[in-house]
Amino acid sequence: MERTKMMGWALSLVLGLIMGPTASAQWYVGGNVGESRTQYSDSKISSDLGALGVTATGSASETAVGGKLFVGYQLNDNFALEGGYFYLGNFLRISGTATAPTAASFNGSDQGQGVNMDLVGMLPFGKGFSGIGRLGAAYFRSDATAAASAVGNVSPATGTANRGILEAGLGLQYDFTKTVAGRLEWLRYFNATNSLTGSDVNIDLYSAGLVVKF
Repeated sequence: MERTKMMGWALSLVLGLIMGPTASAQWYVGGNVGESRTQYSDSKISSDLGALGVTATGSASETAVGGKLFVGYQLNDNFALEGGYFYLGNFLRISGTATAPTAASFNGSDQGQGVNMDLVGMLPFGKGFSGIGRLGAAYFRSDATAAASAVGNVSPATGTANRGILEAGLGLQYDFTKTVAGRLEWLRYFNATNSLTGSDVNIDLYSAGLVVKF
């Protein structure tokens, strides 16, 4: 019973904060551009391909240009709902050589994108600065292309995977004017699908952008 009461009080507190004063409620749009980084090591190539029956070694490139476009609704000074589209570029690229079941060289890349919906918390510091924290869900899609070359023959392949995932992030916003603000953000996509080698990966997006309020 006590646990139920505490959960009820916590829920009432969150709802009170979100549905508090609405004098500052307004719509906004924006966009960020930056770099996506994948948590994937060279050694993972051997282990992931080994699970598929391929003996191989290789190297991985885990950075790409990424960004996002979003629309938000500022509920009050502390909370907003935000949804949009994100693009993480070729977040993983690999190349290497296989020795079994046949000798071959290979290369491939995996491109990621999706849509998201977040609850965004904002903490004004004064002088136009605010801290940002976000938690939400995303529908993530990865599209892989790969090719293997053995004895002069090239075998191309493609693959696609889709999944609902969680995302979270932190950032800093500075209001240049009442209608224009700048943002610096870090955002993580948890357990994103990797249709290139089959294992899930965390992908970080480090970006800067602008917000226009209306």
